[in-house]
Amino acid sequence: MSAGMAHRSGSPWELSGSPGGCALPQVEYTFLRGFMRVMTTKQHDLVVIGAGPGGYIAAIRAAQLGLNVACVEEVPALGGTCLRIGCIPSKALLESSQRFWEAGEKLAVHGIEIPNVKLDLATMQRRKEQIVTTLTRGVDALFKKNKITRYLGHGRINGLGSVLVEGSNEPVELKAKAILIATGSKPTRLPGISLDGDRIGTSTEALSYGEVPQHLVVIGAGYIGLELGSVWRRLGSKVTVLEYLDRILFGMDAEVAAEAQKILEKQGIQFKLGCKVVGGSVERISASSASRDESLWWVTECCWRSAGCQTLTILDSKA
Repeated sequence: MSAGMAHRSGSPWELSGSPGGCALPQVEYTFLRGFMRVMTTKQHDLVVIGAGPGGYIAAIRAAQLGLNVACVEEVPALGGTCLRIGCIPSKALLESSQRFWEAGEKLAVHGIEIPNVKLDLATMQRRKEQIVTTLTRGVDALFKKNKITRYLGHGRINGLGSVLVEGSNEPVELKAKAILIATGSKPTRLPGISLDGDRIGTSTEALSYGEVPQHLVVIGAGYIGLELGSVWRRLGSKVTVLEYLDRILFGMDAEVAAEAQKILEKQGIQFKLGCKVVGGSVERISASSASRDESLWWVTECCWRSAGCQTLTILDSKA
């Protein structure tokens, strides 16, 4: 569209094109309510939206096959949920917590006694973060090696063969023959429960607690909740898992899931199956109620905690 032509994509009126009718193929000028915004247009063979395991592996392979590849990611560190706040940090904590538990519970039978085993949670968390940083930097190095153009910001499909990237810099329009959507996942929000990122949070917060909760309640007996429940149980928390179904690890072989439950119960994790969570809140209980004066942190494949006691309304059956 030339500078002398106007179109209306909604209110207010917009005028876009090249000033004075000049041919500037790589820049679009948008006039909006009296000021001018410059939008650069870049051309690629493939644009990948999302830099998680699905996105970055596809981007690297496409670049190795000779395509001009761009990758859009709104978080500075590459690797997506898996590398940053999922599989990798949880496995790091699983290993560290297992070693702590073995030092206090399992080595005596081998004639190795370690009196007063002490947990340094801050050091454990730093180790986890170092592992994450090393791997995300590795992905960044592979992007540079394979000449993948990276755009930091939020990407959205803006039409056929077009991706608009908006973020910290000026918006950029990416034109491409192919677009790959690899946007990953996010925690499920439960009706009646408001996450505060502190006492009530998701698995992301449960990876980075600065202290061991006295009581951790996990809502959902999938592998994410069970992994994190196992971590904090080994480190000293009382852990209760609430599950709507009458079994854990839905989607896995039932016999394997039953054996896994036996192992976890032997570790001290308590399960309440067939219960429906209908609401939750953070409430401080009076100190006179000594039997309930404990710190409850709740997690829903997702998590929570409280500096007094947490109240959670649950039903004993699915009815």
